[in-house]
Amino acid sequence: MTEDLATAAEHLTAAKMFSLASCVMLFYDIAITFGDEVEKIWKQRFTGATVLWCLVRDELVLRYIIVIVSFHSSWPKSVCNRYVLYPEILKIFTACVIGVIFILRLYSIYAKNVGVLVFFTLMLLGELGTKIWAFTDGTMLQLPPGTP
Repeated sequence: MTEDLATAAEHLTAAKMFSLASCVMLFYDIAITFGDEVEKIWKQRFTGATVLWCLVRDELVLRYIIVIVSFHSSWPKSVCNRYVLYPEILKIFTACVIGVIFILRLYSIYAKNVGVLVFFTLMLLGELGTKIWAFTDGTMLQLPPGTP
């Protein structure tokens, strides 16, 4: 049993470090590409695609900040129980926005073929429905005292 707990703690620590490393890489990427972002996004005509890009980028930054804070916080169980579904809800939001971007690109590539639009829209709705169904029973992970 103690070996299982040690393995679980090791995996949990690895997941936390992976998330932290991903966050650092995201902020580094934002820092080194900020000049290009200003030129190619903010100085251009504002479109619906610009809104989608901003939603994905800004939501991702917000998600990483909140997830990293939650890893190193001693939140009470009541807060944790409210928060536990937050990352999953954001994953659904992100999948929706990215799916819409891909559908718009495919619709354009295939000469505005309505069949392509309908097919991939149904695929996206199926993906989102599956994700919503899968995360609705999420619960807080009960860790033994002293687990990182």
